[in-house]
Amino acid sequence: MSDIVSRSIVLLDQVWPSLDNREIGYIYAKDFPLAVSKMEELLRKANPKGEKQTLVSKAGEEIIKKFGTDQEFFKVYKEDFAELFDGLIGHSFASAVDRCCREGGSDISRINRESISFRDNEETPVEAELLREELLAIKQELTMVKGENVDKDQAIAARDAIIADLRQKKHTSDVPSTSSPSGMLRSTKLQAQVARLQEDLRTQVNVIRDKDRESLDLARELDDLKDKYQFLEREFQFYKDHGEGQKPASAKEATKHEFIILELRRKIEEQSDMIAAMRQQVESKYFSIPAMNSGTVESGILSFVPISRILRSFIGVVLLVIVVRLFWAVLFGAAAVFNSDEAQALNSKIDFEWWEQSSLLSKMHWYFTDRFESGWGPASDEVLDANYNKVFGV
Repeated sequence: MSDIVSRSIVLLDQVWPSLDNREIGYIYAKDFPLAVSKMEELLRKANPKGEKQTLVSKAGEEIIKKFGTDQEFFKVYKEDFAELFDGLIGHSFASAVDRCCREGGSDISRINRESISFRDNEETPVEAELLREELLAIKQELTMVKGENVDKDQAIAARDAIIADLRQKKHTSDVPSTSSPSGMLRSTKLQAQVARLQEDLRTQVNVIRDKDRESLDLARELDDLKDKYQFLEREFQFYKDHGEGQKPASAKEATKHEFIILELRRKIEEQSDMIAAMRQQVESKYFSIPAMNSGTVESGILSFVPISRILRSFIGVVLLVIVVRLFWAVLFGAAAVFNSDEAQALNSKIDFEWWEQSSLLSKMHWYFTDRFESGWGPASDEVLDANYNKVFGV
């Protein structure tokens, strides 16, 4: 391993424990700028003159800050730190550390000596200057954290002010100031800020969605592992109960087949219970007809004969009996129509059936004819009444 690579590894090993306090093997992207600043602080301590050392340029700092803001919960593993640094800045992490050591005269070997905290070993005497430097570094870290919190609070306050301003302009009708250059410039700035905030919101939503998908995948994987564990547990208990170690090879094979058969039976029983539950839910929806067992004669008849058609036919038969009883009384009225002069003149022009010469008999005939020859419903009644009124001029 070259000296350039070894320097970068030593520097990363010194900074990483202070960032990964829980020792989970990774940090979030929001801590990436803090990691770079800690490395620069260690390089400053390793410099004999105590001059400030910078791993990245101003543009690189902006890129790192934007990455930490946009991809706040992106996981950065220790072994991927150098590769990610190279992708963001454009040059390798090892070359950046080597440049600081050559230009600033920083000695990486001093990092292990001067970065030892008095909290790590309280029995080891340390110089007052080292304690003072470490306290100063802690204060700087606290100031940096407070500054980040203040920046976030200011960003939130600015966002709220922009939203309130936009709402006020939306509800205000007498604001023709957008025609002026200053008004147009302010409107353009507000639109740009709103677009940037919307983009940040979409980024956060995408991050949350990725986390949700990851949690669902983990839950699904956990369920699969639970099923496998339960299967192995049942298999172990089965072989334990059957005393597998004391049986010949043929008996062991038969026991294995018996276990497989029991598992298949258990699966079939679970599927049967599921099918029965689904069938019960489906049958409960058809509450108008009592549920019957499939395969019986009654269920077969109900599946082929419509109940509504049977009821309509029965009502028609009852009405037909009543009409027959009234037929003779109506017949006398029909005979009177036949003997009238108006009926004779009508019969001389059109050849009607004898029952068609009576409006009452004709109406009853066509009513029952339409009732038994086609399906009947409320729409059929309306159409029949309309046609009858049209023909007879009612």
